[in-house]
Amino acid sequence: MKAETTPDESATEIVQSIAEQAKEHSQEHDRLVDLIGDLEIQAEWFSNGLERENAHYQLDSIASVCLYKFARGMSFTDVVDFIATTGEASQFDLPTVPTQQAVHYAWRNRFDSTGRSVIRRAALRVRFVHEFP
Repeated sequence: MKAETTPDESATEIVQSIAEQAKEHSQEHDRLVDLIGDLEIQAEWFSNGLERENAHYQLDSIASVCLYKFARGMSFTDVVDFIATTGEASQFDLPTVPTQQAVHYAWRNRFDSTGRSVIRRAALRVRFVHEFP
């Protein structure tokens, strides 16, 4: 079941929340992965209450991976290779390094179009805050 942004927080408010967190933490981190790892991404922002309980990767973890992917302008393959080669799975609260297929499947099937738009827009804001503190 695809996750949908909740009606009580609009897409703009979610993007703003992520950007504000990034601004608060930007001086503490030289690396973008550390900054994104410090953000409090809430699965509830993207969940409609029908999220699969048996999903191997938590929705907030996948959202963080996708946020990093879009902030860096990476492909799904590149972001998975980055996680695997740098050992950064813990930065995203991932139990294991996901496959490219798992991340791409989650992106296409666990987020609705609004959720995907929120992540893309927030990624641009986080990247800007990181590059121009």
